[in-house]
Amino acid sequence: MIKVAHNWSKGNVIYFLIPKLGYEFIGELLTGKVCVYNTPLESEPIGMFKGIILYILRTLRASFFDVDDTLDIIVASSHYPFDVVPAMLHTLRNPRSKLVVYFHGLSIPEGAPVRKIFSYVYNLLGFLLFSRRSHLIFVVNSKTKDYLLQHGVKNDQIAVTTNGVDVIENAVLEADTVFDACFVGRLVKNKGVFDLISIWSGVCKKRPTAKLAILGDGPEKEQLAMLVIKMGLEKNVTFFGFVFGTEKSIIVANSKIFLFPSYLESWGISIAEAMAAGLPVVAYNLHVYKEVFEDKLVTVPLGDVDALAKQIIFLLENPDFATKIGEASREFVKRYDWKTVSEKELSVMINLINKR
Repeated sequence: MIKVAHNWSKGNVIYFLIPKLGYEFIGELLTGKVCVYNTPLESEPIGMFKGIILYILRTLRASFFDVDDTLDIIVASSHYPFDVVPAMLHTLRNPRSKLVVYFHGLSIPEGAPVRKIFSYVYNLLGFLLFSRRSHLIFVVNSKTKDYLLQHGVKNDQIAVTTNGVDVIENAVLEADTVFDACFVGRLVKNKGVFDLISIWSGVCKKRPTAKLAILGDGPEKEQLAMLVIKMGLEKNVTFFGFVFGTEKSIIVANSKIFLFPSYLESWGISIAEAMAAGLPVVAYNLHVYKEVFEDKLVTVPLGDVDALAKQIIFLLENPDFATKIGEASREFVKRYDWKTVSEKELSVMINLINKR
């Protein structure tokens, strides 16, 4: 939303309605008029139950925040109720406005049964609300569109868009360490993070000094760190935690390969960012990758950690070939430039307004 809204703001008035914690984190990146609201828990450490309460408070606070202007388009950046409910209520206060929702698919986390049940109900509530009340739904692949059509959403309500990327023409090389591979993503099971360590163990059997950078945070971080120690890979694996901006760009640009053994993706924005930095990407062969990236990834069958390790070793031992793949990837991914994506989405929304 930050990326596309930056381009939308050229010639249009854009409002961001954002909680205090969110503003402290990304406020300097926002372009437009920023409306910041606060809740009693915005400064508290957040666990599961406090998190639930926090999002309820945010939903209520955002729903009744007075934006002193007439709005033509109201955008919910996800299908979750904490985005959809306020957007719907603001639409009621602006009768001529149109509700636009981004839907990336239902997301049920791993973990305790209570958490999974709560998440399922929460996802379902959001789905029921936006599928019936939105005027336009953006999805990032045809499979998600088919899912909506199968569940009664009208074809003219749906527009297939893409995620985007900033293409790095000249990679930053000012880093203390050059990594043989890097991973960027949330540290959860469906991102293949445990496969990640097994794969790197296989790489290190052939190349004992190979270094892997892991960028991201999540509930499996502690267990992953223990696994690294158990497998004797402390000198081969570096955890950076959650990083973004320049720090993230430097680490990615100073890696030779992007390793991404995810089991579930709706598009693959981390992959696109790595391609934009000129890295060859090694991943499992997910159906969506063919639609988004065609034949530009190095893929192996789902769950085949040995095959992934072999592909990485091959690329490390054949740097000229790896560079050639990386250059082709960077050229290919230019089609997903954020400016192009935002202009297409804005055009669809303007057409929606003109139908009033």
